[in-house]
Amino acid sequence: LGLVARHRLWPPPCLGTRARREEMDLREIRAVVEDVVTRALGTVLSRASVPTAEAAPAAADAPAGATELPDDEHVAQLLLRAEKVIVMVGAGMSTAAGIPDFRTPGTGLYYQLEKYQLPSPQAIFSIDYFRERPQPFHLLAREMWPGNFAPTEAHAFLRLLADKGKLLRVYTQNIDGLERLAGVPADRLVECHGTFASAHAIDGDRREFDIGWYKAQLDEGNTEIRCPETGSLVKPDIVFFGESLPPHFGPSVSSDFPQCDLLLIIGTSLMVMPFAGLVSHVERGVPRVLLNMTLTGEGRRLKLREGGAAAREAAKREEDEVEDFFAHAPAKLGNDEPPCDVALLGDCERTVRRLAELAGWSSELEQLSAAQREAHPSRARADAGASAAASGEALSSAMSQLAVSGT
Repeated sequence: LGLVARHRLWPPPCLGTRARREEMDLREIRAVVEDVVTRALGTVLSRASVPTAEAAPAAADAPAGATELPDDEHVAQLLLRAEKVIVMVGAGMSTAAGIPDFRTPGTGLYYQLEKYQLPSPQAIFSIDYFRERPQPFHLLAREMWPGNFAPTEAHAFLRLLADKGKLLRVYTQNIDGLERLAGVPADRLVECHGTFASAHAIDGDRREFDIGWYKAQLDEGNTEIRCPETGSLVKPDIVFFGESLPPHFGPSVSSDFPQCDLLLIIGTSLMVMPFAGLVSHVERGVPRVLLNMTLTGEGRRLKLREGGAAAREAAKREEDEVEDFFAHAPAKLGNDEPPCDVALLGDCERTVRRLAELAGWSSELEQLSAAQREAHPSRARADAGASAAASGEALSSAMSQLAVSGT
């Protein structure tokens, strides 16, 4: 059992989804199990057959496990086999577009807002605070308005998954609309924290307003936008702290996650519930892959190992314990953490580019990216850091003026 887990032999692709497993009869299941165990034992026998001490150093230099691939190659193989991919997206996916994320020290949005007259940086997205002081959010909305930024190569990767018929759904925390601009089909997209595509009054009959009217109010410098008839404050349909998620969120989760055969988590700190809890909704054994600058998650939300020599050495020690099989097995059987987690740490853009290369999709990804650049000529990809800084400076300037005015 230790070897099966070590070499990621379980669950084999042929098992597929829960529906597929329920259709299998006992003979099919026995054949699958026998094949997996045979492959695991074959690895041990091949290692035991090293004839001389002189040959041992060469074996030690090889990657641990004859059947193991480097993490990025392993994930590329998962992508090629997968048919129902769910992608969870956070703010880190849009930083290459020049949009600051929320929590990065020094550059994150919350960090930039700390110096202004807010009870906390998060208050700018609190419905209670908005009722008292709507101006900060409207200033932020003007800076972050969809169309001010263009999709990144990582967004093009989502479109590529959709074009290949592999994308079941994108669940995004982002309110920048870049998934839509990249061409992800609307029926494949769940904007968990709302959208700038529509606006409503927050009180009374919650009447809907044309988003063009709201944008015109922003452009005129109005920072306290109200319904002309009722006086209720109006805002885009962004989900604030204290508000419910979109009504289709729950049914989509219930329908999608039991079907998922590969979960990608891109650019999110997994700090905000209930979005963070989605990682636990996939079936046991479904691979979960994190593409992020750092490891993330708390407790059982996500527990990902980091690749490299240290991880291989730890896994090798675990494998050596298989000799004491019956003493080792109960601990493995009692472990309820999914065994197929992988973390690909680093810049999301470079990571998706590498995965596309390994999967043989490089030319298709580049074509989509080129089409995005042509459709959005303002896209300043070569200087995304400067773009993020400029965005932050513009927001800081606006907030400073607000603080000076005392509103």
